[in-house]
Amino acid sequence: MIEKARELANSKGIRNIDFINLDFELFRPEFKFDVITIRMALHHFRDKDLFFSKSSELLKAGGSILIADMLSPEGNYGDLFNSLERLRDSTHVGALREEDYKYYFKKYGLTEAGRHITTEKFSFSEWLYPIDEKSKIAFDYLNFLRSLDSDALDAIGFDLPNMTLLKKRIIIQGKKTRN
Repeated sequence: MIEKARELANSKGIRNIDFINLDFELFRPEFKFDVITIRMALHHFRDKDLFFSKSSELLKAGGSILIADMLSPEGNYGDLFNSLERLRDSTHVGALREEDYKYYFKKYGLTEAGRHITTEKFSFSEWLYPIDEKSKIAFDYLNFLRSLDSDALDAIGFDLPNMTLLKKRIIIQGKKTRN
């Protein structure tokens, strides 16, 4: 991804940018950043507090954090949603809900500067990928989905008769309001 970003920056003539690949938690620069971006990774982080704390620490006053990630359902179905995602992807820790972003932004001195939520429709096999649809894991997963009541299925976006899943994604921007 960094190589692709370098290529894009070069093709656009952008020269005032540095790309750094290292362990985020251990990063201790002597400077602050204008922008921090993260795409489809936050749901893999175990310690969300550490992520938001460190991001806020690394941003200049007025700097922005831009996050693009999957969105967990509001209310009591977030745990169910994240459990199901972990069955498919063992590296999944937990997607945040909209209210979680509000909480972390407030806690770490960030003000929401914009958000965009999309919904994508996946067939069961598209969502299950890379797990084979005919595997035992897929069979067990489908049986579990069939055991859920209609409220739970609606909350996690699964349409059992059509075997489709609606996944919400969020793009959200936070601005650092204090040092």
